[in-house]
Amino acid sequence: MRIVVTGAGGRLGAPVCRQLMADGFDVLAVDRQYRRDLPGRFEVADLLQHDACYRLFEGRDVIIHLANLPAVESNAPQVVFIHNMTTNMNVFQAAADLGVRHVVFAGSIQVMDGAPGSDGKPLVPPYLPLDGEAPRHTDNLYGLSKALSEEVLEYLALRMGFAATILRLPGISFPKQLAEGNRAWFDRKKTARMRDAFALLHVEDAVTLMSAIAGAVPNAGARRYLPASPVDVAGLTITEIVKEFFPETPLRRPLEQMEQLVDPTPLERDFGWRGRTVIRLCERP
Repeated sequence: MRIVVTGAGGRLGAPVCRQLMADGFDVLAVDRQYRRDLPGRFEVADLLQHDACYRLFEGRDVIIHLANLPAVESNAPQVVFIHNMTTNMNVFQAAADLGVRHVVFAGSIQVMDGAPGSDGKPLVPPYLPLDGEAPRHTDNLYGLSKALSEEVLEYLALRMGFAATILRLPGISFPKQLAEGNRAWFDRKKTARMRDAFALLHVEDAVTLMSAIAGAVPNAGARRYLPASPVDVAGLTITEIVKEFFPETPLRRPLEQMEQLVDPTPLERDFGWRGRTVIRLCERP
């Protein structure tokens, strides 16, 4: 399987490339800046130039597209939006034209966590357990760039007959954060993570997920997923979490049948993957 990883020099891209190489894939790593510490072949390229995408993707089976600018807190909103939309359109159209079999897009949970609250209440998910099929509803231009890119990819996958896997990635948790005690502390009833059902993805789970997806041969068409690691919310049981934080949130299965706040079954069914690394959220001391 011949794979291109865009954004290969990033915090997620680099470990993904290492995992794919260790698992025996033929990997072409692509980024705007060179990294000498990655194994295999590395290409420096600007994906804002659509001709670069055609050169890089020709003859490849899978594209794992991680290369987008992050949220608007660190870049001007218009820069984020224009950069991400242009990059994503260039990648998706080149993949479609070249007959790439499978495009894996690193989307964001922010495409669906902007539903407005009322009476000053915290935002909550539309239902539990949460999954990747929740309606699009964004509250910032970064999220909007991801949401519109999902629509473009879904359109092209349907029209051109290739497979597209959209991963609505939550926050990625890295070992250094956990080792330093930065375990996503929250204040009861006030945390913004409630809107995401406390979803987080440990980097170790993220890289095994990308490898599992890269080795699969899904049917044509686009599918959306919400990958998440198991989360221990201050030692509370699922029943206690739902009753305290989500008492009015609709439940899609009986509470006694819920193992997690994020449904692991779609990714387990389609790719044989399930998050294994427990992330512990603690209250502020």
